[in-house]
Amino acid sequence: MKTQQPQTVTAEHRQWNALVYVRQAVTPHFVEQTEKVKHQCALRNRAIALGWAARDIVVIDADIGHGAAAAGGRKGFERVVTEVATGRVGIVLSLDASRLARNPSDWQRLLEACARTDTLIGSAETLHKPQELRS
Repeated sequence: MKTQQPQTVTAEHRQWNALVYVRQAVTPHFVEQTEKVKHQCALRNRAIALGWAARDIVVIDADIGHGAAAAGGRKGFERVVTEVATGRVGIVLSLDASRLARNPSDWQRLLEACARTDTLIGSAETLHKPQELRS
């Protein structure tokens, strides 16, 4: 997928926090799992490259070790949705969409909250306005 230009990020987005959502299910290969978590936490650097101050970047890693089938047991995902809904988030960064939600209703709930608050969604390579991702 083509990387969007940083012009998508506005001063209004940068006045709010950048959220980095980290989720990793437990795998039998601890070294592989640790590397994936490190890669996801490196998204903090992506937020800095997009213009966020380090103090305005919040890493949400409460869901490490939890599956993504439903949001019910994922406090980190629930926190992301709640924070976005308050209008205090400029961007949500995650390794990829599957790190955010594997359940279509959870994904739609997050997209709706992002669309209402003009919160961007991004990864290491992509940057989207929520209206581009809604089906």
